[in-house]
Amino acid sequence: MANYVNKEQICIDKMRTCCFTGHRNRDLPYEGDINTQGMKNLISTVQLHCTAAYDAGCRYFITGMAEGVDIICGAVILDMMGHREYSDVRLICALPYAEQRREIKNSRERYIHSILLEKAEYVVVTGKIGDRGRYRERNRFMVDNSSRLIAVY
Repeated sequence: MANYVNKEQICIDKMRTCCFTGHRNRDLPYEGDINTQGMKNLISTVQLHCTAAYDAGCRYFITGMAEGVDIICGAVILDMMGHREYSDVRLICALPYAEQRREIKNSRERYIHSILLEKAEYVVVTGKIGDRGRYRERNRFMVDNSSRLIAVY
């Protein structure tokens, strides 16, 4: 079970941390349909970049948990964590507010969202549902605590 913390309670080794950014499903090839060859290719490319980040020393990976690229990247990290050679990989989920899951329309991604929260080393909630800058704060937390960024556009 994940350890829920606020952003002031967590101390991350920035030099060993990577975060993700990218499109929501509506702007991905084939609207993010993972059953298409285009999305399978995109996911393979993400896997290669995550492996390269690991080889460069990254052990912590932060996902912003939004539908699309954030969930895809989180799932890639979860898959890596299941392999012995990546047993030291840790997932950190950064939520703009605790109820973010409500925004995810795709049932498969809602399911993966729940699994990622359960398997994460930490879940960092950076704001509240009514906060105007909640996404900016989440993004700032991710970038301020990472030395590497994987962007999928």
